[in-house]
Amino acid sequence: QHQEYMGEPLIVKEVQSRTLFRRFVRTMTGGHSASIPADAHIAEVVSTVKNAAEARAGKQFPRFTPIRYTRQIVAGVNYRIKIETDDHKYIHVHVFKPLPYLNQSPEITLLEEHKTLADPLHPLDVEAESM
Repeated sequence: QHQEYMGEPLIVKEVQSRTLFRRFVRTMTGGHSASIPADAHIAEVVSTVKNAAEARAGKQFPRFTPIRYTRQIVAGVNYRIKIETDDHKYIHVHVFKPLPYLNQSPEITLLEEHKTLADPLHPLDVEAESM
């Protein structure tokens, strides 16, 4: 079943085990979600910030493929996105997407280079990323 909130896809999961319960509690209102595999929605967000990411990093990326992300609903949406930029090279990009009625593009608020596939998107997400 597909649901949306403010144009963002919602992930609805039943809590069936203690591990899932810990993961559910960590995604309470106001906090970032657990790490989610990249989907078409986040690929679209990533495509809008590629040029800004390259400008901020001062280089061109041979690849710009989203791998995983977290999101936080605020007055808009905050994303933390793991992006593969070359073979076994990753960056973490924090993106803010304003509310739709503002007609503003997503913008990068932070770019972290020299990341690995195993690096969590947030220090508290180590457990969630390994699920």
